[in-house]
Amino acid sequence: MKRIILSLSALLSLAYNSQATCTYQKALEGQEFPIGVMLTWSTSSEENTSTFMIEKSENGLDFVNINTIQSAGNSKKMKEYNFLDVMASTPFVHYRLKQIDIDGSYSYTDVLKVKKTITNNFMIARMSSPNTAKDFTATVDVFKEGNLRYEIRDLENNVLFSSLMPVQNGLNDVSVSLIDLQPNVYKFYLVMDNEEESVVLQKTLDEVEKAKVPVANGQIGTNGKH
Repeated sequence: MKRIILSLSALLSLAYNSQATCTYQKALEGQEFPIGVMLTWSTSSEENTSTFMIEKSENGLDFVNINTIQSAGNSKKMKEYNFLDVMASTPFVHYRLKQIDIDGSYSYTDVLKVKKTITNNFMIARMSSPNTAKDFTATVDVFKEGNLRYEIRDLENNVLFSSLMPVQNGLNDVSVSLIDLQPNVYKFYLVMDNEEESVVLQKTLDEVEKAKVPVANGQIGTNGKH
């Protein structure tokens, strides 16, 4: 009888390419929103699972990892997962999951192809506090050169302030003053081509204005009670 002896490297190769022990309740799905593509999937059971690597490709062939999510490990109940890809800017984008077990074995899901119909020219990367007495600043990550309009609107959508600025591909800072506005709730809008994003702002009183606000005093009536 022949004895088959496998080297350590061969054993590792077999282990790393075996089927991972994960049963999907719902396959990978993608839903487009103005801010990006929301990816969702769920499992009905998991055994010794470790992570889900979310991989993305623009041509359907070359995939890169864009995020890693911790999986349930061991579960017999349905587990739901999601991830929002805010960097989906090409007309077509492809996704797949690489599910990895704790022993290093892994498996891939089928490739999901999403056709984008909503323009995604920019996103708000970071911003100052939306509760402010003076200025509000946002850093906008722009994906193409062009003109960006920024506005302040009231809750009835009336434009109170509007300005246009040229932007370059990459990070651009936008700042707007709320000093001349009354304390209230407003909306800060960014518009480029047919795409727009908004942030709710709360104009507050500054320290000088707070000091000017009169404090109500109790009045004593004729019956001796407040």
